[in-house]
Amino acid sequence: MNQNQQVMTQTQQWQQLKLRRRVVNAEALMVEIDNPVALSKLERQQILENCQSNNLSFYRSRKPISDSRSFRALATQLGLDSLCDNPQADANKISHITTTKNSRYIPYTNRALSWHTDGYYNDDADIIRTFMMHCVQPATEGGVNTYLDHEIIYLLLYQKEPAYVEALKHPQAFTIPANDSERGCRSSPVFRIDPVTNQLLMHYTERARHIQWHPSCIEALNHLRELLRTTEYTISYKLAAGEGVICNNVLHSRSAFRDSDDMPKRLLYRARFRNRIGYNDALKSQNSFLV
Repeated sequence: MNQNQQVMTQTQQWQQLKLRRRVVNAEALMVEIDNPVALSKLERQQILENCQSNNLSFYRSRKPISDSRSFRALATQLGLDSLCDNPQADANKISHITTTKNSRYIPYTNRALSWHTDGYYNDDADIIRTFMMHCVQPATEGGVNTYLDHEIIYLLLYQKEPAYVEALKHPQAFTIPANDSERGCRSSPVFRIDPVTNQLLMHYTERARHIQWHPSCIEALNHLRELLRTTEYTISYKLAAGEGVICNNVLHSRSAFRDSDDMPKRLLYRARFRNRIGYNDALKSQNSFLV
């Protein structure tokens, strides 16, 4: 078997495995946990297995997460310790996602968020490999998140036309102009292999303003957007109080929402990490047709 045939065989095996493991129901990925600051071995194992097979896990905690310190303690038990900071985070580097008057950042408004991965504008020193969100208070109406495993969308695009995947690997597939107060100009491929973990990374946003796409990527981009509109592999779920999500920075979106005047505002804790949940040397040693 020559090298091209071997790569094709690996591709087919990976596709079959990925589709066999796919889950499109949040409850099938829900892990019931008793005490978030003292996970049992089984609870931890179930979360890690969900993230390894579907890049995504949900949890439902019987005991409340009372503050961001407890939320960070939950992350630490899952091996997540390299937190990415941001100006909106608290002393524990946890962001409080709630509506803020006159905020310039859409997550802190009640507006819808289109498809994106977190930190698509970050440089290589701050790649976001994992993020967690915990619901303290849901919105009265709306605020539904939809998730899509980035490996699945890669697979679907590859099946449609391998050249589209190659086009979106261009190192300057998209460029985010400089932010005067926080960051310089950033360019990034949509798809690439993480040199640290040997796993697929996706950087993507559907934002229409302040983004420049490389001319060679436009056809592939249009097909990617069409797949995002039509795929059946999404998971939509509104987190209830005490529930959370942990993922390997999969694609996600959020519907618009409304808070009630006589109820507390929607509040979620969010933590973003440079390290990948469930990553170990065995994962890195696996061959990947994506390389």
